[in-house]
Amino acid sequence: MVRQILKRSVFICIYLCPLILLTSAIPAVAQQPQPVVSHTTASLNVRTGPGTTYPVITTLPEDAAVIVEGHNGDRTWIMIHTPDQAVRGWVSNEYVNHPPVFVLSAQHVIIEWLPTPIPTEPPIPPAPARPRDTPYSEARVSTIDLTAYPAVGRATSTARTIYLRGQAVGRNPHQLAKVGDCFTEHEYFLKHFTWQRYDLGPHTGLQPVIDQFSESMDDFSYAAASGFLAGAVLMPMWADPQVCLPDESPLACEYRVHNPSVAIIMFGEQDVLLMTAEQFDADLRAVVRETIDANIVPILSTFPIDLHDQEKSVLYNKIVVRIALDYDLPLINFWLALEALPNHGVIDHPNHFAFPDTDAADLNPANMTSGYPVRNLVTLQTLDAVWRGAMQ
Repeated sequence: MVRQILKRSVFICIYLCPLILLTSAIPAVAQQPQPVVSHTTASLNVRTGPGTTYPVITTLPEDAAVIVEGHNGDRTWIMIHTPDQAVRGWVSNEYVNHPPVFVLSAQHVIIEWLPTPIPTEPPIPPAPARPRDTPYSEARVSTIDLTAYPAVGRATSTARTIYLRGQAVGRNPHQLAKVGDCFTEHEYFLKHFTWQRYDLGPHTGLQPVIDQFSESMDDFSYAAASGFLAGAVLMPMWADPQVCLPDESPLACEYRVHNPSVAIIMFGEQDVLLMTAEQFDADLRAVVRETIDANIVPILSTFPIDLHDQEKSVLYNKIVVRIALDYDLPLINFWLALEALPNHGVIDHPNHFAFPDTDAADLNPANMTSGYPVRNLVTLQTLDAVWRGAMQ
């Protein structure tokens, strides 16, 4: 019996003691300390390096959780990352609140600049809603009261959307396009504001919008010419072959060459003479659609009355208003602005504007007796409203 006990003791000593010794030699696994979470005290830029001269990577909102990796030499800037590792970079330590257990030690000095982020293109806003294409209906036009729409247009939400899309693709915010017939082509329309030959009179508040667009106001327009119909500006056969590309329309050529952000569009005077209401409606809508598709803000304008066919002129101006309403576009009701002028501001033969008493860019009240200064005034006033309301 004793012999068996001794054998069992020898077995335990020989076989189990080394295992016990080996087990006792393995140190206990240390528990990793949980990272200390700090929080931003304000909206805070995350930069590639410890200072405001370094590029911004992104911006963290107020009370964003951050984990500190280290700091610069004087502890004014800290290297952080967000708990999800999505953001890493330098932030000002002044705007980070640390818990009481947090200590910035000299062992955590970091010298690491992060790569400058590659700028991304701004997103292009969705295209504005387009009205359903329907055949021309006189019923939708005849009920419009031209006197109900002010001479000076306003900014619209659609104009804002178009402008933002244009900026995303590089449209020039200082560039204006002029689209129309002889009334638009004439040197009296806006050009004097580029030439510094103007008197704003009581309208000095228009100076900022003149400063914004004046360099482009005397540009030669490839989409404005004497006798132009709304449909003609869409036909390559009328484009300038010295400047425009093969199969490029005058409208597309103007938009390519000058890269505008906004276009003043006035047709109708010639269309009254040669086109049906249905065709004028279709052609002007096509001009508007092409302008919107080019991410250029269209500002539509009614046109002067034709003294030889006033009833038809009124109908075609109602078509202009109907299109502006359908597309939610700024509208200059130039027809209304001319109603109080002698002979509606035009000359009977030919059917052009009467010449101003002084200068077309003299906007003093005493000079508002003919079409040119009146058109310049309401155009600038509308452009100012659109620029302030949709382009800033």
